[in-house]
Amino acid sequence: MVGIILAYKQVNKLSPGGWSRGLFLSAREENAAKKELEHLRFVEVVYMAKHEFGIMLDAPKKGKHYDEYEPWKYTCISVDDDDLANIVERLSTIDFYWHTLSAKGKGLAYYGITLIPPDSLKAFIDVIADISELNELKKLLEQALDKNKWMIHYGI
Repeated sequence: MVGIILAYKQVNKLSPGGWSRGLFLSAREENAAKKELEHLRFVEVVYMAKHEFGIMLDAPKKGKHYDEYEPWKYTCISVDDDDLANIVERLSTIDFYWHTLSAKGKGLAYYGITLIPPDSLKAFIDVIADISELNELKKLLEQALDKNKWMIHYGI
């Protein structure tokens, strides 16, 4: 369930020591990407933990467990763990569900799957409102709120 971001440095005169690019890779793509980076003369591979957030087309069903890692199903966006780690404490007062509607909890299931009800979206938006690194997540939350949709979160 861990998403991987592969960031790399290019060794050339155009970007000496600077970060060139970041790619979201599935576990299957990781080895192929490493080989390609070696071929392109890239070095210093760094892995960054990611969270995934997406809008659910249909509301979660009672009795169903959402235990499968399926970010493509919800057209998820990735959020860097470092950016989310700074607000986890503030999210711990918001009502969410962990893996199933029968497991109501406070805050995100940081290492699991969180179901985010429409009623909690406004509070989530308020927590991240002024954090520029989370603008994409804020836009997604607002889109779900406008459509009264549930969201899903895949933790690291």
